Amino acid sequence: MAYLDRWVRAGDIRTRFLTAGNGEAVIFLHGGGAGASGEHNWQGNINEMADAGFSAYAPDVVGFGLTDKPSGWHTFEKKVEHIRDFMDALCIEKASFVGNSMGAGISCGMAAFHPERVSKVILLGGGAVRVGAPTKDFKTVIDYEPNLEKMAAVLKGFCYNPDLVTDEMIRHRFEMSQLPGAADSYRDFMANILDIDDFLEPVQAGLKKSEAPVMLIWGRDDKIVPLKLGDQMKELIPTARYEIYDQCGHWAQIECRDQFNSDLVDFLKEG
Repeated sequence: MAYLDRWVRAGDIRTRFLTAGNGEAVIFLHGGGAGASGEHNWQGNINEMADAGFSAYAPDVVGFGLTDKPSGWHTFEKKVEHIRDFMDALCIEKASFVGNSMGAGISCGMAAFHPERVSKVILLGGGAVRVGAPTKDFKTVIDYEPNLEKMAAVLKGFCYNPDLVTDEMIRHRFEMSQLPGAADSYRDFMANILDIDDFLEPVQAGLKKSEAPVMLIWGRDDKIVPLKLGDQMKELIPTARYEIYDQCGHWAQIECRDQFNSDLVDFLKEG
């Protein structure tokens, strides 16, 4: 089954998304690196979820990809609002959320602020804990300036095996980072990425009350959001299923695609 490329107006935000399948809704939320999009993060997972009997949706989060990039929408709170509006626009009453990095933070926000809209939560290399001082590779992400060499450095930092990063991938992400409004949106988001206590505190409180089952997936070799933060998420949500992938970095859904797809389908079909 091939995924479809679609558009919808979520509130005031013209939003691009990919979709495939017919069944219970699963919304995939991408990370926040320069040039990120739903297609780049999830193109190896969407069709597999559809084949497993789910309706998969992978939007470009506001400020990223081909979706609108209005000023003032760079905070996690506004990105949660955008995804809620995205669900409303498509008449999705309830969904499971699969979030990588930034997308994990948004997924946590949905579970905390809109628990009635969330069935299950799957978090990859991110969540609702304080990152602290950024790692060397995370600082490369934060300090990105648009050129191919710096984009290559950013993407290779996401992987255990940097050979995974192809010239085509670098060019595509670079081109996405050069779209109108993309640089400003990225700069504003990264300026606040480490100073989000006002978001984290209510999200952590909400997650502790949430009844949505949670699965954590972390690469043992994640150089952006290290494994110790996965351990902290497990402490925050003791009932969470916790999967650690060996020889895997920040992109579990790409670098360990087959294992991730299998674990995801199993978890979504439980109970």
